[in-house]
Amino acid sequence: LKALIDTPPTPPTILVSGTATLETAVKAMRMGASDYVIKESGENFVELLLVAIHRVLEKSRLQSERQEALQELSRAREAAEAANRMKSLFRARMSHEIRTPLTAILGRGELLLETELTGQQRDYLKISNNAGESLLAIINDILDLSKIEAGQLDLDERPFDLPKMVRETVEILTVRAQKQGSQLIVVIDPGL
Repeated sequence: LKALIDTPPTPPTILVSGTATLETAVKAMRMGASDYVIKESGENFVELLLVAIHRVLEKSRLQSERQEALQELSRAREAAEAANRMKSLFRARMSHEIRTPLTAILGRGELLLETELTGQQRDYLKISNNAGESLLAIINDILDLSKIEAGQLDLDERPFDLPKMVRETVEILTVRAQKQGSQLIVVIDPGL
């Protein structure tokens, strides 16, 4: 017991004694012993020692496996966090790279609307501008995903014109539907 007090054990240690009491064994365990064997008359000492050695080895194996699992979990968490940072960075950069030219296209479309156009040209340009605005909204939503992941998204609640939004969406999709030989028809309840 004195050896345990002077130098706490690093490798697994089994207290073996022919005179120790149960209290001494418990004290040794609290001080770092892995197990204990008290040789009492009439008991099979070798068998008790083998059982104690088996318990210590099993405990050591389980601790080693636990430590390896914790290290692997830590590495996996670090890799996931790094991947998440890269994903957010990629999303932000790509959104910026797409938004910049799209904003220029939309600006030119607005300028074109201020010039003299035929009715059909004006309708086509409005549809193109609406599609561009929808695309810009999608890009902004992609950026909002990054904000959601960072816990920084603020919701902006405001009224909007649902029938107008539906009509603009249908205008964008009509050309594609016509190319496929389909007709896109939307009926909006006048009560909206």
